[in-house]
Amino acid sequence: MIVDSSVIAEALCITARGVRKKADREGWPSRTEAGIGGQKINFFLKDLPEAVQAKVILHLHKTGQIEKPAPAEKAPVADFEWTPEHSRQLWDWAKTRTQKQRDKGAEKATLLMEVQALMYSKTVSSLRDALALVAETNGVSEGSLRRWWYDGAKMGRSIDAFPQKDWAVLLIPRHGSVVVTGAEIHPSAWDFYCRHYLTRSRKHKVTWTDAYERTVEAANKNGWEPIPSESTFKRRLQREFTPQQIIYEREGIETLMKMYPPQRRDKTMFAPGEAVNGDGLKLDSFYVKFPDGEVVSTPTGWFWQDIRTGKILAYRLGKTENTDLFRLATYDLTAVCSPAFAWIDNTRVAANKAMTGRAFNRRRFKNRDNDPLGLLKHVGIDPRFTDPSQKANKGSRPVERAFGKGGVHEKVRTNPRLRDRGFSVKTAVTFEEFAAVVAEEVARFNAKKGRRTPECHGVLSFDELFEQLFSASEVRLIPESKRSMLLLMPEVVRVSKTHFEVKLKAGKGPMGAHRYSHENLSKFMGQEVVVYYDPADFTQDVTITRIDGAFITKAHHMADVGFNDTESAREWAKEKARFEKATKKANAAQIRMEAQELAALYPEAEAAEIPEPGIIALDFTRKRLEQEQEPLPKVANGEEGGLHVAERYMNEVIQLPRRTEDDEF
Repeated sequence: MIVDSSVIAEALCITARGVRKKADREGWPSRTEAGIGGQKINFFLKDLPEAVQAKVILHLHKTGQIEKPAPAEKAPVADFEWTPEHSRQLWDWAKTRTQKQRDKGAEKATLLMEVQALMYSKTVSSLRDALALVAETNGVSEGSLRRWWYDGAKMGRSIDAFPQKDWAVLLIPRHGSVVVTGAEIHPSAWDFYCRHYLTRSRKHKVTWTDAYERTVEAANKNGWEPIPSESTFKRRLQREFTPQQIIYEREGIETLMKMYPPQRRDKTMFAPGEAVNGDGLKLDSFYVKFPDGEVVSTPTGWFWQDIRTGKILAYRLGKTENTDLFRLATYDLTAVCSPAFAWIDNTRVAANKAMTGRAFNRRRFKNRDNDPLGLLKHVGIDPRFTDPSQKANKGSRPVERAFGKGGVHEKVRTNPRLRDRGFSVKTAVTFEEFAAVVAEEVARFNAKKGRRTPECHGVLSFDELFEQLFSASEVRLIPESKRSMLLLMPEVVRVSKTHFEVKLKAGKGPMGAHRYSHENLSKFMGQEVVVYYDPADFTQDVTITRIDGAFITKAHHMADVGFNDTESAREWAKEKARFEKATKKANAAQIRMEAQELAALYPEAEAAEIPEPGIIALDFTRKRLEQEQEPLPKVANGEEGGLHVAERYMNEVIQLPRRTEDDEF
């Protein structure tokens, strides 16, 4: 291989003139060739001194002017085989290292590749000479190069036993990544330590020190050895258990699920008032005196919030969270708008059959074929159910966040009007004052400016956004006749089999159940119907529908009367007579034909004609009868037996010739 003096100059880091002087001084064989700008002096690589050859080869290898010679054949190692899967796992591990560590591995690999290039080119006589030359050329320690070559991969083999493409990863520094098992720990002591530290407690958490001290005490009692230091226990637990495992064991599933990234949803798909979400709010440890004189420590409200804008549209307050509170809050909501969708919790209150019967995806109470149509479905609201369990994304609905920090609950409790009041039975506030404060805080919640939502942009309030969008949207409202259904409660009952009346279980007292009657129920006697009644006044008329929701009639209340109340008896008799008269009149209008006309028009029955016989069978029993010795019995009318009658009929009527004994069949 011919090498130009300029290449040797670059490899030795001297000038071209210095190369010529060194060649003349040491007697390097050379050849002169004509070139551009004068003569060029070239040298044969094999004629150069060994040290110069090594540096030139290293320079050519770094600059890529020569390819690495093929490595010499090596005898295979029986217990070692480097597969592509090993390489893939190694590069996956390299991704977990820092960039500085990866750069250090690549730098080591470059130096060792130079060593390998010298050995394959046979420029040097031994690996030791190659290591020394590369160390001198690059300013590194020869011992470091030797250590990297023999133990850089930390796998008990020299680096040239592995593919060169994986050297940069094999030589990555392993400090901070090598699994250190630490001092030995007795298995029982380790189990005791883990079980004691990974204990769930609401208030007082077990500390590292407490867990270690108690482990040492148990070890002294049971003779567990060895027991290393506290830091050894701590490092091993943090190494063998992931952070989520530790949080689950010490904090519970609710805290663990907070680590999971929340889902972000776009609300602009709904118009204002088209979709709402509701929930009950308990104002804990707040004493309120209701109009009936009862003092309640946890007054409750049901709130409806618009999903698009975040504004609280309607609410109702009461003693407890119940179906009536939910129903009446919905009645107030329909005065503002009639949403198409409503998101509620799948709880006993929200998902009860009275409000959500026959709704899709109900997972509360057992669904039956005779369940009434829920009131929400009656007014055109489609309920959607969420999971309120601890494992679900608790607090994901906007209305729940409206109750949290800085929400309605906190603002009501810190209202100046209720300062130093409502914390005990003696300081209980009246319901009227409490309701006024809640109304004030709801208005403040809606009017607060600078809401950091995608549509408020940190400037608008919920009120302003709702007003801006609501005025430009198509709002659905329902008529008052349909809206009034929310003031009623449904109950499935069976119409009496003998009377056109129904009885309610609700409101049943010592005098029996409330009864309701109407003539139109006569078509449904013995069948199940749905009665919608006013729970505040059982004497009001009720609405009766079929199970599928089809309207039947409005029935009036049948009140009990005194035993000697003649006036009520007289009125009842009048109504009974009116019913009888009305029924007769209706029948007379529909059945106008008299009995005589009916008999005259009815056809008389005609006797059926007997047809002539087609073929008459012949009688061949005459000879046998004549041979009988006994006379034939007489019949009651003096005629002879039936066979003689038949024979006479054959002789006289049919007039067939008699058969003699000489005749053949």
